[in-house]
Amino acid sequence: MRNISNSIGWTTFNLKMHEQVAILRVTSRVETAFKMPQRGIWSDLFPVTPSKAVAKLLCKKWIEKERTLSKLNVAEPCPCTLQQALLDIVKYQPDPDCNMLSVGAEGRGNCRYRRDAQHCVRLTIPSEDGADNVCCFNKQGTLIDSRSHEGGTQQRYHYRGDNHNNMPYVTNFCKDVVPFLHCCRFSQTSMNETSNEDETYSLCQEFLTLRKYSSCENYDPPKPAKTNGDPHITTLDGLSYTFNGAGEFVYIYTENEQFKSQIRFKQFRKNDGSLVMATVATALVMEYENRSDCIEIRLNSIRTADVLRNGELLDFQDSRWINAKGVTIVSLPTKGNNTGRSFMIMFQEIKMAFSIEASKDILNVMPVVQGKELNGTLKGLLGNYDGSPLNDLFFSTHQQLQQNETDESLIFEFGMSWVINEKESLFTYEPGKSFADYHKPSFRPVFESSISVTEEVRAVCGEDKDCIFDFFVTGSRDIAEQSRTFQKQFQESQEAAVIGICTYMMCYYCTRTFSMLL
Repeated sequence: MRNISNSIGWTTFNLKMHEQVAILRVTSRVETAFKMPQRGIWSDLFPVTPSKAVAKLLCKKWIEKERTLSKLNVAEPCPCTLQQALLDIVKYQPDPDCNMLSVGAEGRGNCRYRRDAQHCVRLTIPSEDGADNVCCFNKQGTLIDSRSHEGGTQQRYHYRGDNHNNMPYVTNFCKDVVPFLHCCRFSQTSMNETSNEDETYSLCQEFLTLRKYSSCENYDPPKPAKTNGDPHITTLDGLSYTFNGAGEFVYIYTENEQFKSQIRFKQFRKNDGSLVMATVATALVMEYENRSDCIEIRLNSIRTADVLRNGELLDFQDSRWINAKGVTIVSLPTKGNNTGRSFMIMFQEIKMAFSIEASKDILNVMPVVQGKELNGTLKGLLGNYDGSPLNDLFFSTHQQLQQNETDESLIFEFGMSWVINEKESLFTYEPGKSFADYHKPSFRPVFESSISVTEEVRAVCGEDKDCIFDFFVTGSRDIAEQSRTFQKQFQESQEAAVIGICTYMMCYYCTRTFSMLL
């Protein structure tokens, strides 16, 4: 296909081919038969739609070959709800072919190969034999049963192709996605309607026997924590407190200090240039020693926020997904007129991830930890993750702040015990800045025992205490609104984590228990 005439608008052409998939390359017009242009734009990989008869034939051939291979069994269950899928960024990542993050200008999603879904997720890392599990959720936010609607299934080939001699994305598309289309779409009218031909229906059922439909039986959701606003912290075990230190602190460390995450709190400056006696988070850095790159997120007055890998600025212009050593970084698209930026940082091996929202003034952070391997092995501002909130306020000297010792000054001293020194810092510093510019051990916030609530504050915050506190201390409506929104997101994540302990049927007892915990 060459020398299609130049035109503004649409050009229609027919392709004669018998292959099952295709990809197009659009280049500048070729002026000579002996020289091909070097630059071009590639289309997405896409399936060639055959007739029903051909689709049935291709499906039968695939089934015959698939039966000769080892049985596929991916042990990792799916999240039960969309909210759990959005929370579980440790085990799962948004499906590049179907997710809520890639919505076109006309408001349509990109779920071309799973028409009944609004969002799907896939395993962050392959199973031991290189397999994947795709979990899809409908408009009601529930897991789709692929026996009746187009949703997710287990897949033999992981879309990233990690360490199994498979071509990333292409192998999965050709050997998992296309067979599904042949067996369950192209060979029949719709996934929801049984064909008059029993054979057509059985082909799709046979496919689902070989590619097991999604299930959330025995799913164990991760645990979230948060730091937002004028730092309001909730530990991984659910203890909430406010800490207004100025400096760089141990955020999450493993006991052996192989994994380290540090957070920077900086004194807040109003739009008029005046400083307030309170702090906000402005930077976060994390590293899994010898197993991952060091990733840092910090506010930037021009770009809102920057992401650095080993001190070098990352560029997300060509791709929103960057797979670095031991960690995946995703830059999420902004919504509407939102000038902020959002990121997901996922450490696959240690099963820890961070969801970060950045505005011009502040970072709001939601860490999540998956599984029981790290239970009781963590330290820092987010507690020890042993299941009990009663013992989370451990000083770095191992002294424990008792539950009845809730005086704000004592909590402040607890937080200050986790300040780092210059030698320990993982942060990089902008030209003209150093550790000393952020290390302010003499800073003391104003502890307000009474807060006056104006009509404006009430209109913005309602009864949200953290939002009210942030508005009162910083005088910033934007920070107060962001704090309230982030707090709501966190509460939804907490609910998803608690309800996830229930079965797929979401039992009444667990829902009632969660409401009592709140």
